[in-house]
Amino acid sequence: MAKALGEILTPPLQAMVKNWILCPIPLAENRLAERGFNQVSAILHEAALQYQELLIREEGEKQSKRSRVERLNAEQVFHMNEEVNLFTDQPILLIDDIYTTGATLNLAAKAFYDKGFKNIESLTVFR
Repeated sequence: MAKALGEILTPPLQAMVKNWILCPIPLAENRLAERGFNQVSAILHEAALQYQELLIREEGEKQSKRSRVERLNAEQVFHMNEEVNLFTDQPILLIDDIYTTGATLNLAAKAFYDKGFKNIESLTVFR
């Protein structure tokens, strides 16, 4: 599926993201170990788009197990990967696979805003 989506998304994304740093929404380590790959990173890889793993996600309950209210009231689970050096004026494009309540993207964006970044946008593959 990642290959097919990568092929579909390559032309519009390459034109759209020239000056952006692409950041896939990360999985928690236990979820990554269970699944074996990050689906968003796989799509970006297949689309031949450069991206950076800028965020780290803490362990927690899967979003799919939470109610809408629980998702909207979730605690911060993201923090910046301290191994990456960026200037806060660089634009960041957060990319996720599914948009339901927007809570995941809001928390991820907040991790950047809290570090002084000002230009954060998001893109989801499915809604």
